[in-house]
Amino acid sequence: LAAKKKADEEAAAAAAKKKADEEAAALAAKKKADEEAAALAAKKKADEEAAILAAKKRAEQEAAALAAKRKTEEEAVALKKKAAAAAAAAAAAALAAKKKKEEEAIALAARKKEEERIAAAALAKKQKAEKEAVILAKQTSEREKIAALAANKPKAAPIASRKVEKAAAAVPVAGKAGAAGCLPSWLIGLLGLLLLGLLGWWLLRSCNNDVTKTAVTAPKVEKTITPPVEPEPAKEVVKTALCPNVSAAKLRLSSSSVAAEIANCLSDPNCNTPKTFTMKKANFDFNEAQMTKGGKNEIPAIAKVLNNCDNCRINIYGHIDATEKETYTGKYQDGNISLSAIRARCLYKRLNNAGVPKSKMTFKGLGKSKLLNNSTSGSDRRKNRRVEIEVLPK
Repeated sequence: LAAKKKADEEAAAAAAKKKADEEAAALAAKKKADEEAAALAAKKKADEEAAILAAKKRAEQEAAALAAKRKTEEEAVALKKKAAAAAAAAAAAALAAKKKKEEEAIALAARKKEEERIAAAALAKKQKAEKEAVILAKQTSEREKIAALAANKPKAAPIASRKVEKAAAAVPVAGKAGAAGCLPSWLIGLLGLLLLGLLGWWLLRSCNNDVTKTAVTAPKVEKTITPPVEPEPAKEVVKTALCPNVSAAKLRLSSSSVAAEIANCLSDPNCNTPKTFTMKKANFDFNEAQMTKGGKNEIPAIAKVLNNCDNCRINIYGHIDATEKETYTGKYQDGNISLSAIRARCLYKRLNNAGVPKSKMTFKGLGKSKLLNNSTSGSDRRKNRRVEIEVLPK
């Protein structure tokens, strides 16, 4: 029994020891497992931190790359803007130089014209002086001829001597007659002397009268010679354009547009104003006041021309066709105003909205007074439904 009890106690102690060993082994295994779990957790945490750090670093690199790219783009944009500004400045300088060159060319042409006019006037004056010198020479020659004729005129003395000779020849005849009539010879001689004295006095008087007449008539001949009046040469009028700098080429206008026609007239010294231009693309539907799209598209270019010319103004005229009525009751009616006047006012308002001052424009409706044609076809009637621009000096 005691042995059994001892064996039981030893078995119990061995079981207890085994249990303790098992518990110690379990505890050690648990501890090892906890340590491994802790190490794994630490490693996982370290990996996560490393991943976060790597992600952060990558984000910073991407941000730096994006910033560098943005900076490069901004520098490229700035460089492009700078190049555009330089190109614009160069273009403006070139345009200014071209404009200055054209103005100098215009001034040179005007100066050349003025010099030609002065030279022509001087030539005309010289020609006039030469003609006057020729006329004076002719007058002098005529006077010399008249003086020579007066100097070479036969004198009256020979005539008087011939008359005295005839009287002397008549004395003997008278003496014979006296002898025949029983008159004393001395009386006959006295009568002869008296007759000779009277005859000498008469001859002297007639000679003086001839000299007086010659002296008086000579200047009368001179008075009849009058020099012809030469008309003075007409002064050349130097024409100048209303606005030399608004040509279609300078404003870059389409050559087929009405704006180009107006611009070329304003920049041409030989274009006579007032001059009227028809807006061929600005038509209207039957009995309507709204302008067609083609006419609206021309308005900015016309406004550009007028805004660049300070020395001109315009009158706007509206027209209707032969079948339309001047009475208008549509949505554009404003008081008692005719359809043709409303069409003219349409262009007036649109030009004003484009920047042309109202003080530079007037509008008026002309109705059917100036039809382009009397045709009844639709296309010809549409041509009559138009607006016109009259350009004239300010």
